[in-house]
Amino acid sequence: MKTRSGVSPIVATVILILIATAAGVLLWVWVSGYVSRNPTAQSALDERIKVEAVRVEVKTNSSKVTVYVRNVGSVTVNISSGYVLDVNGNLIMGGSVNSTLVKPGEVGSVIISSE
Repeated sequence: MKTRSGVSPIVATVILILIATAAGVLLWVWVSGYVSRNPTAQSALDERIKVEAVRVEVKTNSSKVTVYVRNVGSVTVNISSGYVLDVNGNLIMGGSVNSTLVKPGEVGSVIISSE
């Protein structure tokens, strides 16, 4: 009588069930990473501005910088502060400015002054 060598059907079935379960768990982890992504991180990508022009006025006792920005994002942006730095990254002037709302596709101006 010959002895059969190989895997019994029950063991083969258990191994296939374990492989299918592991694949399902990996798929669930992968999909849940996309579903549970932080929505604020996504909305931050929607807020984008581009500096179109800068106007500098220097007087004896004060300076004023007007920055014209275009909203190239897909949501309205609120610009509430602005800073002017030198080439080394040192602060020259800036801080809170009058809040400026710029709708998508529009150009707005932000005035930074030192008086």
